[in-house]
Amino acid sequence: MLRLFCISAILVLITEPLFSCSIPVFQYSLARWRPDDYHALIVVEGDLTEEQQGWLDGLAKSGLGLSTAEKPGLDPSLTDDAGHGRGSLNCRIEILDLSSVSQDEADRLFRGAIPEELPALVLWYPRTLGQFPPFWTGPFNETALRALAHSPKRLELVQHLMKGGPGVWLYVTPANQQTGAGKRQWIKQQLHTALRELSEIMPFAGDTLAQSESFEGVPLIELDAGDEKEQILLSILLSSAPDLGSNDAILFPIFGRGRVLYPIAGQEIGERSIREAMSFLLGPCGCIIKSLNPGLDLLLTAEWEKASIFYFEDEMPLPELTGIMPLPPSDDYDDLLVVDEEKQSSMFNAGVIKITGLLFGAGLLVVILITFVTRRAAGRRSRAAGG
Repeated sequence: MLRLFCISAILVLITEPLFSCSIPVFQYSLARWRPDDYHALIVVEGDLTEEQQGWLDGLAKSGLGLSTAEKPGLDPSLTDDAGHGRGSLNCRIEILDLSSVSQDEADRLFRGAIPEELPALVLWYPRTLGQFPPFWTGPFNETALRALAHSPKRLELVQHLMKGGPGVWLYVTPANQQTGAGKRQWIKQQLHTALRELSEIMPFAGDTLAQSESFEGVPLIELDAGDEKEQILLSILLSSAPDLGSNDAILFPIFGRGRVLYPIAGQEIGERSIREAMSFLLGPCGCIIKSLNPGLDLLLTAEWEKASIFYFEDEMPLPELTGIMPLPPSDDYDDLLVVDEEKQSSMFNAGVIKITGLLFGAGLLVVILITFVTRRAAGRRSRAAGG
């Protein structure tokens, strides 16, 4: 009995590491993890003016990734005939006429944070509309719409991520305070050291970076918490975890298609915390399901399909895909690199074997446990009858 129990336990324990994906997290996430959509409401009383509608039309014609979805009491906008948005901004934009809903409905939707001045632009994190208060509220105007889609630091962030390196680190400093060059240099040195040392013990990550002609180290982008052009980005970051404020320096590791791992704030910024975050980014992607991994997607505009992805091979063309973009793939997609067919097959087979092993081991444990309990109960009844 004990021998069977040990064998089944070993099966459960060894199948997970044995068949884990060896592709680094930063690499797989860039290739496969589609960013979650933010939710934006344009809150008005009545109809949009002709000028306001013109702002929306101009934004839609710019080809940004705006998508909409039907919601009770909400009017979809910025869609084509098929109901799809265009481009690659991970945001759903909808119009809400506040006069068309009751006070109770508005309270439930905004969770007590109904904008006082209208028209307003209100933003929620992915999958939080109606469940939590918005993280940002501002006036609805042309400037706000442009800031929703673009900002200088977000553009810089995307440019670095598109090169396919092991992430970008965003260093948020207290508002209007000069941060010493020594601190920045120390962080850069720690990033460089962690990358070099971990690449030596994680050869799959080191080999991947060695194949890249565009890899130039780990970028460190500094962002002043008082930067007026980056208020949406700062709100996303500083509202992503409790007890984050603009009075402490905060380091944000960002990887994949703009996914923030977690904040490292104040006194926590050190050699150990930087190394731990870098270990995750360079480590094997143990779970290919995005939602089971830590992190929060940023609100970014990018053509992620054109990013540098080094474990892909140009052996077979991509099939024509359908998705949220209504326009057919352009000729530029012919130049995209695609994943090796053998690697795809091995990843799939590994997943099947892993799941089978886990189910078999778990089932065997259940059978053994039931048998043990049944025999023990029978023994007690036997002793009671004999007594």
